[in-house]
Amino acid sequence: MPRERFRHLFLDGPAHVRDFSSPRRGGSSPRLRPQHRQFHAEYLSQKLREAWVAAENRQAVAHADRHGIYLEFYSEPGFDLVLKSLESRRSGILLLNVRTEGPEAELTTKATVFVPRSKSGHFLRKLHAYETQDNQRIDTRTGETVTTPKNAKLIESIADVHAAVLESFWLDRLDKLPGETPDWIEAWLSSEDLLIIEQFIALCERLHIELGEGRVTFPERTVCLIEATRAQLSELVEQSDSIAEFRAPREVGTFFIEQENRDQVQWVEDLVRRSDVRAHNEVAVLVLDHGVNNGHRLLQPLLADDDRHTLHPDWGIADHDGHGTLMAGTAAYGDILEHLQTERKLLLSHCLESAKILPLLPMQILNAFGDTTLPKGLAALKSRLLLENASSAWRLHRAKN
Repeated sequence: MPRERFRHLFLDGPAHVRDFSSPRRGGSSPRLRPQHRQFHAEYLSQKLREAWVAAENRQAVAHADRHGIYLEFYSEPGFDLVLKSLESRRSGILLLNVRTEGPEAELTTKATVFVPRSKSGHFLRKLHAYETQDNQRIDTRTGETVTTPKNAKLIESIADVHAAVLESFWLDRLDKLPGETPDWIEAWLSSEDLLIIEQFIALCERLHIELGEGRVTFPERTVCLIEATRAQLSELVEQSDSIAEFRAPREVGTFFIEQENRDQVQWVEDLVRRSDVRAHNEVAVLVLDHGVNNGHRLLQPLLADDDRHTLHPDWGIADHDGHGTLMAGTAAYGDILEHLQTERKLLLSHCLESAKILPLLPMQILNAFGDTTLPKGLAALKSRLLLENASSAWRLHRAKN
């Protein structure tokens, strides 16, 4: 029982026991909408042919010397798209990126795929097999023979197919996509092969797209920084077979950290003005660390003095190390850079609490860990998340054992 095993934890207040239930039934099987076999096969075959023709026509207009086309596959809203079966690297068919759009209950998954011209019939053949051929297996529970269409999981997970456009490669908010004025963005290539990279660099030079210094290489990916307009990005998509995705460049905190104090204050006040604190759901993030200092303007609305606690009164409640306060800022705002670079309103639906469980002197850890008990007042809220200094907790565990 919890009371017998964890006597040092106090969980006062209302409690409800709920059995775990997975939103997915049948293990890892994808969520698929039942489809009419013949109608669905005919519909997708027509959409594939239309998408291929549309992509070919765009390349002809752009006078592009390409070896393949980009297709974009859609799932049914609220259902899965079987991504693994969209790729066949042996055939040169590459899954480039995956995005989700729409409300949570009706998320649509979109996947951009490169298909070589020599494999133009790849998905059409899968559709024909789905329409005309069956798979048979023995149900291990009933012993009966179960018959299903061939390629059913893949085909029934696809709701629509289109020729990919620029937005099919953009993996950030659409308002960050460059317009008529050139802007710096990350171009993710679908290969780390040096020849592919050199071809991309030559294409950028031909299209008068400025390249940033250096590049980052991952398995099957290379990231280059380029300065381009929306039209130039569209041209890259039409002219290159190696685009996997585009992203807005990730800002670093140096810009804000190196500013004068008075300028930093203005940024902070602007964020406070745009923040709407609504902790009505009584959810708190409890920071178990060296304590938290709540004098910072960004923490004041979220962490009251009465919600700062300590394991031993002699330690005080202030953060003597600085780590706890930094953790609290992360728990409160997440990636604060994203919020500083926008003018949108920020809704904060949780508050903060602090429990100082790490002492000033390292030797006190040995005496403190064995009987660590959080103050009973910390159990006042209905729901909470624990944010702990993981490295310190591990050191405490090692000290005890």
